[in-house]
Amino acid sequence: MSLGSCRTGHTGLVLVLLCACFGMAVTHKLSHTKVYKTASDFVKDAETASILSPPPGADVSNSFMRFAEIRAGAQAKGVQSSGGDMPGSDGTVAKSIAGSIRLNGMNYMAQCDCAVPSGNLSEAGCTPSTTIIRTERKGKPLATQAANPPVSLSQDAILKNFIPSVADAVPVSVSDQMFVCNEALSEVPVVATPGGDIGDFILSLTEYEMLIQSMGVSDYQLTQEQIEQTFDKWLDYMPRAFMYMHTTATAAQNLWGSASPPTNTGSDFNTWIQKADNPIYIGCKHLAAMVSPSGGEQYSVRSSLAGGVIKAFYKKLVLQTPGYKKLKLEITADTTVQTAYVEIRTGRGCNQAGMTFAIPTKKKVNGKDAAIFLDHLDASVKRKEEYSAFFSQFAVLQGAAPQEEILRRRIVHHFYGWVSLTSGVLDTLGTFPFYSVAFK
Repeated sequence: MSLGSCRTGHTGLVLVLLCACFGMAVTHKLSHTKVYKTASDFVKDAETASILSPPPGADVSNSFMRFAEIRAGAQAKGVQSSGGDMPGSDGTVAKSIAGSIRLNGMNYMAQCDCAVPSGNLSEAGCTPSTTIIRTERKGKPLATQAANPPVSLSQDAILKNFIPSVADAVPVSVSDQMFVCNEALSEVPVVATPGGDIGDFILSLTEYEMLIQSMGVSDYQLTQEQIEQTFDKWLDYMPRAFMYMHTTATAAQNLWGSASPPTNTGSDFNTWIQKADNPIYIGCKHLAAMVSPSGGEQYSVRSSLAGGVIKAFYKKLVLQTPGYKKLKLEITADTTVQTAYVEIRTGRGCNQAGMTFAIPTKKKVNGKDAAIFLDHLDASVKRKEEYSAFFSQFAVLQGAAPQEEILRRRIVHHFYGWVSLTSGVLDTLGTFPFYSVAFK
């Protein structure tokens, strides 16, 4: 059994498998060799590995150092990992690797005959031939008497200004993407979900806690210390560079008395961190709702759990404990300028390949600023596979043994409940049109 088996979805999880994932001592049953089929399979691990070393006398062009250069060159050119060989910035391709790699505290021999491709996007079916937009809900006429009236966005305006044509659309890996909140304003294409990455984590942690309760520990509730420990484990486990949360300029000013997190870790820190879960100090509408008793009920999360996760994020960011560099805090404007809600669907082929299409949420339309609320529905569902794999493994270490697929279904079901209310949270008057865009 190799570490690569950690996410097979096997329902009979055993301690040996869990030890490999969480860096504990393992038995002789675990093979210490990782075999990679493609360069892109390797670089996913290489990005987070703490040791990358070629064997003595190895040709550097085929070493791990070469692969680090390949990855950097590919990212600089916007090339996505999609299987098969990956060209470096100089256009050459590395064909094989052999050496050692350290992952999650364990040392492995790594082998890759990278000339053997595992498929590409065309074979996986992520080659949409058209985009289809539908109006799921008509909006109400916007006020036009104001000095600077909002921009009304029709179907045509959405397609022309926000959605890339299929010829220009470049799929991105769901696993590689930071998920911003669907309130965020960005002229750079992004992938979005309600509450962003931190909202996703709160949802999944809630289902983990509820599943443990359903397995006979009815009064089970995570303490603040346990929430922080679980958050640490997740940052170690997640396969991408950043985890996202946002707040507004006003909420930040109210919480810290400044526009950015303080660097003082003395008594001032202890004072404001205790207020960090108060809705009036939270700029994200989703997170603010989750920490309030009524909103927590609405989102089906324990408000103190949601607040505990927010505190864990800020605590790590300010105290700069291990993993803090993976945290991405965005301070957004207070003014809401969005005038449409857009849901992105990507079709079976792209979903199976774990790919989606990033979309900008702010553009100039007829010379004026225009913006949308954005939700990548299929990508968000795909992301839940990571959380179910992580929490099912984590649960075994806590003495429980939920099946990964059961946990995934629970998390997805909970997420669909969020989707049904999120547009109402962002658009309380039902003013904006709701569009769904499908890449087919």
